[in-house]
Amino acid sequence: MKTVETLGSATVICTDKTGTITENKMSLAKVFSMTSKKIETPAEANLDEKELIKIAMWASEPIPFDPMEIALHRAYGELHSNDERPYFKMVHEYPLSGRPPMMTHIFANKDGKRIIAAKGCSGSIDAHLQILQKDELIEIENAIKSLTK
Repeated sequence: MKTVETLGSATVICTDKTGTITENKMSLAKVFSMTSKKIETPAEANLDEKELIKIAMWASEPIPFDPMEIALHRAYGELHSNDERPYFKMVHEYPLSGRPPMMTHIFANKDGKRIIAAKGCSGSIDAHLQILQKDELIEIENAIKSLTK
């Protein structure tokens, strides 16, 4: 009865029409690649953008539990007919740390081929590697602003 009385005095009711909160589902909607300099949907992704999605998947946990990582694994599976995941095993993980924070995974297959993939906040990778030019960092920042609108 108290709940009904409290609900009667509510002035704002918020609903979750997308299901993200109630279903705990996430999907990859857009991807930005420095090669194409475009923001595309995964369905429109060119080879470079598909490779970026692949690297993002490798930077995720091998058995994802986070909704974002699950979405990256799903997108990888939908875009790549040759699934390499069964042939690689994680051999080392550098956990989320540092300032700015980043995480790195190293995978290897039985032939010794290695995959190294890292993820972190927008400036963390370049802060460690210093591979991007100032104008490229501005392009990335602009893409992030566009994606977050």
